[in-house]
Amino acid sequence: MLRLPILLTAAVLALGSPPASAQEVRTREFTVADGSVVKVAWTLGGPLPVENDAYVVTNAGFGVPRPKTRTAALTQKWIFDIALKSDLKLDSITVEEVWPAKLPVLYLRDDAPDTARQRWNGITAELPATQEAAPWLYRDDNTVFIFKFTVTPHGQPPVVAYQAAVESPALKQGTVSRALKHQQTLP
Repeated sequence: MLRLPILLTAAVLALGSPPASAQEVRTREFTVADGSVVKVAWTLGGPLPVENDAYVVTNAGFGVPRPKTRTAALTQKWIFDIALKSDLKLDSITVEEVWPAKLPVLYLRDDAPDTARQRWNGITAELPATQEAAPWLYRDDNTVFIFKFTVTPHGQPPVVAYQAAVESPALKQGTVSRALKHQQTLP
């Protein structure tokens, strides 16, 4: 699991659930922002990590940084991790939200990805986490996001994969309440 001291928690893919072979794998379809239909492998534990010949998405989730002052508005960051299957040199990595967004929302574009040890990690800038800006964070339901990962190996065409992430009510409420509780301890 990603360990960042500035984040109270990070949602992680269903990596802690039993292996797919121990669960029935189903396919769910989503019509994403560009109008295409994306199929996502799903178990009772949630979406499976997407995998292709070049890479595996190992994390797609959010975190709420600890507020720095008692009056600071809460913010959120999204955290993404990829494990490469070989020592590919990459020209770029792009991550976009394509569902439930009606238009693609660019979260990250890395034109000089550091892939030391065949891994890449990307963290977004802080985004507002207020009820107005991120109502999904305060709803008492599972919130599903579909992220489009575009990885461009050096001298090769881009490789696209779609990863689902599910943010549960318990995770969302716990993340927000811990950030607010921390905020109350500040002078």
